[in-house]
Amino acid sequence: GAARVIAAVGCADGNVRLHLCDVSKVAATDAEEHSCVDVDAEHAATLEGHSDWVRDLAFVEDASDADANAEVDGSNPGVVAVGRSDRSPGLLLASASQDRTARVWRVARMDPRMDPHTNGRTGRMDADPQAPFAFMRLAAPPKPPSRLLGGGARLATHLEALLQGHDDWVLSVAWRPNESNRKSNRNARTNPRPELLTASMDRSLILWTPSASGAGDLAASTAGGSTVWMADVSVGEAAASCLGFYGAAFDALGERILAHSHGGAFHLWTNASSSGPGWTGREWAPGAACTGHVADVTCVAWDSLGRWLLTGSRDMTTRLHAKWMDTKTVGDDGTSASGWRQLARPQVHGHAVSCVAALAPKAEVDGSNPAVDSSCGSTVFVSGSDEKTLRVFEAPGPFLGTLAKSLGVSGGGVSGAVAALEAAAVAAGLDAGAELPALGLSNKATRAEGSDVEYPPRDTPSSAITEEDDNVGSVVPAVLTRPPPEEVLAQATLWPETRKLYGHGNDLAVVAAHHAGRLVASASAAQSASAAAIWMWAAGEDWRPLGKLPGATLDVVALDFAGPTSGRDCLLAASRDRHVALYAPVNPGNNRGLGVWGDDGWAMVARVRASPKALYDAGWAPGDADAFASAGRDKRVRVWNVNREVAGSNPMEAGVEEVATLPVFRFAVTACRFSPRRTRFGRLALAAGTEDGSVSVWVGGGEGCSTWTIAVRVAAADAHVCAVRAIAWRPEDVDDDDDGADGADRGGA
Repeated sequence: GAARVIAAVGCADGNVRLHLCDVSKVAATDAEEHSCVDVDAEHAATLEGHSDWVRDLAFVEDASDADANAEVDGSNPGVVAVGRSDRSPGLLLASASQDRTARVWRVARMDPRMDPHTNGRTGRMDADPQAPFAFMRLAAPPKPPSRLLGGGARLATHLEALLQGHDDWVLSVAWRPNESNRKSNRNARTNPRPELLTASMDRSLILWTPSASGAGDLAASTAGGSTVWMADVSVGEAAASCLGFYGAAFDALGERILAHSHGGAFHLWTNASSSGPGWTGREWAPGAACTGHVADVTCVAWDSLGRWLLTGSRDMTTRLHAKWMDTKTVGDDGTSASGWRQLARPQVHGHAVSCVAALAPKAEVDGSNPAVDSSCGSTVFVSGSDEKTLRVFEAPGPFLGTLAKSLGVSGGGVSGAVAALEAAAVAAGLDAGAELPALGLSNKATRAEGSDVEYPPRDTPSSAITEEDDNVGSVVPAVLTRPPPEEVLAQATLWPETRKLYGHGNDLAVVAAHHAGRLVASASAAQSASAAAIWMWAAGEDWRPLGKLPGATLDVVALDFAGPTSGRDCLLAASRDRHVALYAPVNPGNNRGLGVWGDDGWAMVARVRASPKALYDAGWAPGDADAFASAGRDKRVRVWNVNREVAGSNPMEAGVEEVATLPVFRFAVTACRFSPRRTRFGRLALAAGTEDGSVSVWVGGGEGCSTWTIAVRVAAADAHVCAVRAIAWRPEDVDDDDDGADGADRGGA
C-alpha cells in the first residue's frame, strides 16, 4: 500500500506516542499554495519507560536490518517496513529524557500472517512453550490492526536499548550519518550499524555504538531481541564556564560534532583518524568553531592598525576578532584555519558592556616618555558598562604572541609587524594572563607558577605539532599556534585590568580615544546638565582626570575625536538634547595643554541644534575636521560644514552650517560614520544604519557637499534583524590592503 509517515511525540509524562499519518493529501497539494491541509492520523503505539520529560527524538533507518540474516540482532522475521509488503529496513527511534537516560526503540510494520507466533485468523499471540521465562509463555492479548495499514498489519515496537551513562539531564540525541562510508576515504567506518550521540547537562557528549561481539549477541537473545549498546567515545568540557550542553549534531559526513552549551557557545570536535600514526579512528580532537555574542551587541572598536575588532555586548563580555592570515595553519580536519576568528575574550563582566575604545600606541609628545613601536597597534582599551567606573585593560604577552602567529610570514621571512609583536610579547611576559575571581568584577593579573615559557619557533608548521606540545587545548595563558576553541577562549584569553577610572555619577554611556593615544573622553547617562558633562582623562601611567567639558543637558550619545589626517584637535559630541557641540584646545600649538583647566585647555567652540528630535549618532568626515554628519530620530542624516574662522569666537553663533540632507529614511537612523578614505573622485562615503537593521552606503561631498546618492544597500537577507547601534570603518593602515575598506557594524543579537 501507500507509504505512511510516523510522527513521534515526546510528552511531559515520560511517554513517547507514535502516530501514523496519511500525507497523500499533502503531496497532492500545489507547493505554491499556502493553505492548511487536514492529515488523516491514527494513534499507533505508546512507548513507556522514561520517568521524566522527553526532550528530544530522532529516527534513523536501520540498514543492517535489510540483510537476509536479519535475525542476528533478535529482530522478528515478520517485521517489515511501514507501508510496504517486501523485505526492507526497519526504523530505530532514539529518545532523550530528563531522567538522565536515553532509550533506543525499534519501530517497524508487523504483518500477523507472517508472524510464526501469531494466529493468522484471530491475530492473537499464541503461547510459546520454548520461551525461557514463565511470563513469556503466557498468551498476550490481541493487538488491533492499523486502519491506515490496510486493516491487516500493525505497528510493532519494542525497546532496543537503555542507555545509562550521564549524570544529568539528557537533552538531545543525534544519529551519526552513514554517508561517510561512501563519500570519505579518510574515515572508513567498519561498523555499518547506526551510532547515537547524546548531549547532557553534565558537560559531556557520549557516542553509543551497538556491540558486535559474541557476548552482545548472546545478551541480545537472552533479553528478548535487544542489542547491547556501549559508550564508545566520550567528549566534553570540564571547564567551569560550561554549564552543560543543550544539543549536539553531526555534519553531513559524520566526521564532525558541533554542540552548543549554556551561554550560546559552540563546541566543535573533528574525527582525528587521519591525524597521524597511532590514531585508531575513535579519537575526536577539539577545534575552533564560529563564535559570537549571545545578546545585543552594543559597541565596536577597531585596532589602530585594523588588525582586530573589539566588540562589547549586553551578554557582559567583550570579544576580540581578528583575521587569521597564516594560510599554512591547518585544523585537525586538514582544512585551512585562515579567516576571521575570535582570538580572545578580554573581559567577562558582571554588567552589560555599553562602550569600548581602543587606544593607539602613545606617541612621544614632550620627550619624557619614549615612543611606543607603532607596529604593534593597539595594546590597551577602555570599556564602560552599566556601572559608574571606566576600566582599562592591557594586552598580555600570550595574546601579542598569538596575534603575531595569526599574521604569518611574508616573502619567506618575518615581517616587521611580526617581529615587533614577538618582541612586545616577550617584554610583557609569555606566562602572563588574567583570571576573574568568583565574586569579583575585575580581571586580576596572574603568571604561571614555576613555568619556563619559550616562544614557539617561527618555522614550526602547525601540522607538525604533536599532541604533547599542542597548546591549543591549554586552559592557561599561552601563545596559540591556531585559532582557539571555546574552552580556551572562556578561560585563558582574559586581559588583566590595570586601572579603574572613577568620577562619573551615573552608568557609562559612551567613550572615545584620541588618535594619538593621549586622551580619553567619556560620558554617562544624564538627566541634568551637571551629570551630562564630558570627562577627559590622560591616557598613560597615571590616568589622571583632566576636568569636565560642559555643554550637554541630557545624555551624550556620541563622542568622536578628529582623525589623524586632521591638522587640529577637535572633539565632536552629540546629545539627546538635539544639539551637537564641538570642543578644541584654546591654544592648539601648546602640546602640554591636554586638560580642560587653564588658558590652554579644551573648551567648547561651537554648539548647534542639529535635529528637531533626539540625536542618535554623529561622526567626523576625513580631512581637516571641517565636516561631520549627524543622525537622529527624525529619520534624516545631515551633513555639516565647520567654519574654522567663525567657530570659537562665540559658541552660540553660527560657526557650523548644514550643507546637505540625505533623503528621508523609512526608519530612524541610529548610526552613521564616514569612511576614513575618499573615493576615486575625491568624494566622501557615508554608512548609515537604521532602526530596522538595514545598512546603506551613500556617496557625495566634493564641492559644497550638496549631492548625495546611494551606492550600496545591504540586502535584507544579510542585514541585521534589530537596530544598528553603531558603525565602525576599518582603519586605512592595515596589513592586508585588499580588505582595507572593510567596515563593521553592530546590531541586536
